[in-house]
This record gives sequence, C-alpha cells and structure tokens, in this order.
Amino acid sequence: MKHCLCLLLVAAICLPCSADNIKDILRETQAKLEVIHSATYECVFRDWEPYGKEEERPLRTAKFMEVDNPADPYAGCSYVEWQDGKMTMCYDGSRKMVLDQRQSGTFEIDSVFRGIREYRILGIPFYHTCRRLIDYALQPTDSISLSLSGTDALYTIDLVIYGEVKVEFSMARLEPHLTDTHGVLLDDPTSHYILKISRKTMLPVEYCRLMSHQNSRIAVVGNPLIRKDQVPPLNCYALIPEGYTEYNAQKTEAKPTPDLLIGKPVPIFQLCDEDGKKVTLDTGNGKTKLLMFTGVGCGWCKKALPFVNGLMAKADEGQMEIIGLECWGRSASDVRDYRHHQKILFPVLVGAKSILPQYHLDGSAPHFFIIGKDGTVEAHFSGWSKSVEDGILSQISGK
Repeated sequence: MKHCLCLLLVAAICLPCSADNIKDILRETQAKLEVIHSATYECVFRDWEPYGKEEERPLRTAKFMEVDNPADPYAGCSYVEWQDGKMTMCYDGSRKMVLDQRQSGTFEIDSVFRGIREYRILGIPFYHTCRRLIDYALQPTDSISLSLSGTDALYTIDLVIYGEVKVEFSMARLEPHLTDTHGVLLDDPTSHYILKISRKTMLPVEYCRLMSHQNSRIAVVGNPLIRKDQVPPLNCYALIPEGYTEYNAQKTEAKPTPDLLIGKPVPIFQLCDEDGKKVTLDTGNGKTKLLMFTGVGCGWCKKALPFVNGLMAKADEGQMEIIGLECWGRSASDVRDYRHHQKILFPVLVGAKSILPQYHLDGSAPHFFIIGKDGTVEAHFSGWSKSVEDGILSQISGK
C-alpha cells in the first residue's frame, strides 16, 4: 500500500533514530498541541477497506474547526465539519447534529447520548487524533516500536503497537484498546500508525491509520489557522444552514420491515459478481436459497462466515444455494480481496446497496433471508448470535 500523500518533493536525509531521539520529538510536538485552544483547517483524506487498495479509493476534502473541550470524555474537543461551504456535522460535547440525507432541508440530532458509555459513534478530528496517538506513544501500556525517518522538511514516525487487541485513536472511545464485544473480530491485533511532523512548526501535518478490522485512513491537514487564546464554545444550532428544520423520525410513517416479505415472492435482482459477470436471482431452479446481506469490514458478518461456509456441504450436494450480497457499496476488487482473506466459499455479489429498498433494509448487516424452492421468502434473520444460527439451522433442516 501507499502510505503517504506527497506534500513536498524533497530529498531524504539521515536522522538519528534512537528511542530517546524519537520521544524528544514527540514531547516537543505534544507541548505544541497542548497549548492549541482551537484550529481551523482543510483536511484531505482517503479511506480504504481491509485488504483493499488505497489508490482505488477517492480523495475527499472537508473543512474543520476543532475547539479544545477537556471536559468531553470522548473526543476531548468540540468540532464542526463543512463540505462545499455547507456545515454537514457538528459535535458540541452533548449532541451530534448531522444534515439529514433521508430528507432534504433537514438536520438530525443524535440523541443517543445518555450518560457515559464505552464509545460514541463519532470520529475524532485531526489534531486531537494526533494528540491521542502521541500521548499513548509516550506512556504505552503495550509493547511498542518507534522508528524515525524523514526529509529536510518532515519527521516521519512509525508507531507499531503489539498487544492482544487493536488500539484505536481516531474514533471516540473511553478505552483505546478494542474488545470483541461488538463484533469487531480482529484478524491481527497489531496496530500501526504513521505520523508526519513539520520540522519547522513541530506540529503534525499527516497521519495514517492502518487497520485490518475496519477502514484504514490517511489524513493530511492544510492551511491551518491556530489559536492559543480562548474562543467561545461551539453552538451547533447557530451553524445550521438557513431554512433547515429538525428531522423528527417519530412523525414519519412507520417504515416497512424485512419480515413483511415472509410468505411473499422474493424480490428478483440482477447484480454482478467480483469479475463483472451479471448474475440474476433464479427462483426456478428448485433449490432452497440462503441470501446473506453483508458488508466488507462488518465484524458481525465475519463472525457468521464460518457457520455459513459450513452450510456449503448442502450446497455442494445441490440441495441449496448460498449467495452473499455486499450492501455497503464496496468495489469488486474489495470484495475479491475480502473473499480471499476471509476464505469465503460462496459467491458474493457486488452492488447490493441498490436493492436494499426492495428488501426493506437500511444497510445494517448481516441479514439473512431463506427462500423456499417455490421462490417465496420463508424466514428472515438479522444480526448474528447463537439464536440466529439455531434459527437458520432449524429452518433449513430437512431441506
């Protein structure tokens, strides 16, 4: 993978690389970050899926303002994000407000925040991510390795953490060590981060987060405006674009659920496999079918894979057919690499995001539909647990 976006074309130089040298650099940068009260900047970033190819993912640009908020246990700051000149998300420590994609001209308030929980569904902006990374590197609780390289303009510090689980700095978690409680299902517990620091300002200008369980990210900051004096707290309501109103899901009509399909003919689809070949759902071949809506990078989906692979014995006997449906919008190459690394034995079709409305799904995964030999939906199961496994086995037993 390519791990950097070139900011400057400069000649590499030799740098001292003892642990003390590296920690001295980190301490100086840590001191610089600690006196920043607010920062406004542009951020260019790219995300790519586990086993995917960085260069195949598009670059995105957004403008951020982050304001130090030590009282916030999750992000340590409040922040706002703009894209194309319009505020798209704001977090003020007690609420997250997002322009709603489901209904134009509305915004939605994240009201899940009820007391202290293990994590928040919230990304950490650039400088506070770097602060977390550096704080950890200087006071590690795991075995780590630090290496130093760079140019006449940049220090490049490579941080590898060897522990029993992954360590996360860019997402809002009270405890940076991940657990498998929520289906993370870590493939490799090693954590890897790369931090680039300007030799002129001693401030971070780029970080790269390399993960095997979720998307990796590279982020480059540009045109920062940094303030060390106090600024007023962010007011999310004051930043909502004119004319926008609050989206109230309770006032909308109840959405149909996947269970409404039970007893009805299965919605027919035509999608492509990872090689670009068109595949149409065939309800006339007299086989029971198991459809698995999945997503590349979905932890609970990976937990289910050994069980679903185990059902291939029935498929090999011609009794049933198993079809995976990638519904998170990942590319064919992502799906190909994912199948290879996860040793998935059944086909996984690309582009299933387009058929989610037909199946009354919202993009969550996994979901399982059992289709009878006559083409009707016999059962639906969501998520992954022992009860889901038992339900599927009970439904397909004797078929």
